[in-house]
Amino acid sequence: MNYAHLQRAQFLADRGRFKEAAAEYTAQLAVTPENGFVHGLFAMTLARLSQFESAMLHANEALGLLPESGWPHFVIASILFQKKDYSTASEWVAKAIQVQPENSHYYLLLSSIRFFQWRRDDALQAIDACLRLAPENVQALNLRSALLRLKWDHSSADLAAREALALDPENSLSHVNRGLSFVAKGSYGKAFVEFDEALKLDPNSPAARWGIANARSQRAISILLGFLILVVVFLGFLSYSQAAFGCFQFTVAVLIVLAILLLWRHGWLSTASSR
Repeated sequence: MNYAHLQRAQFLADRGRFKEAAAEYTAQLAVTPENGFVHGLFAMTLARLSQFESAMLHANEALGLLPESGWPHFVIASILFQKKDYSTASEWVAKAIQVQPENSHYYLLLSSIRFFQWRRDDALQAIDACLRLAPENVQALNLRSALLRLKWDHSSADLAAREALALDPENSLSHVNRGLSFVAKGSYGKAFVEFDEALKLDPNSPAARWGIANARSQRAISILLGFLILVVVFLGFLSYSQAAFGCFQFTVAVLIVLAILLLWRHGWLSTASSR
């Protein structure tokens, strides 16, 4: 049996070229119409193109061809996840796990669903189950890093990010997570290096751009806090020395203007994308 179209489709889908991948899956199904695995892959590709009705048709075709496999249940859960129907998606992925409890990908999807349901502890349990089965899954390590950061466990989050980078130095999201770890430590220069590397690897990365904006904001806040401490000390000195009230008003006005300029300079008030 010839599966050349399937190989090309998977190659294209892995690179985000979903329209081209869909054409290859169509060609493959013309050769192997009874292959439930291909129907499932095609269904998930159609979901990435927001063609949910067609996606569900092929997912149900896969379910009919592979009724005893967890794969079609996983496919349906993936489509529902793309539709943001997290409640129903969790039911389908639970069925997939029940049928095939040793498949790490099912736990990864479950963790992603729980993440978007704001059930962060459940998400962390699911990702830990995934990593017990597949400890070198870079996507899972990055999700674990994000979950731990939300729990303010920055040390463990950084460890997961470094593990992901060691496994795949060219993974853009791993560099973003590493950069966020540096932000948590106040090492903004190192953070920007990581975000810049993430953008080199994926110029359209929204995570990297958000990371840059977040780092700029955190840096501005740190500068502002230090500045306000100096203001308090200086005003205390004025009060102690009983300086003239006019001098006091003038000093406060100057300090406020300087504070605004600092915030603008470091990007907290600016909507520009550059640093």
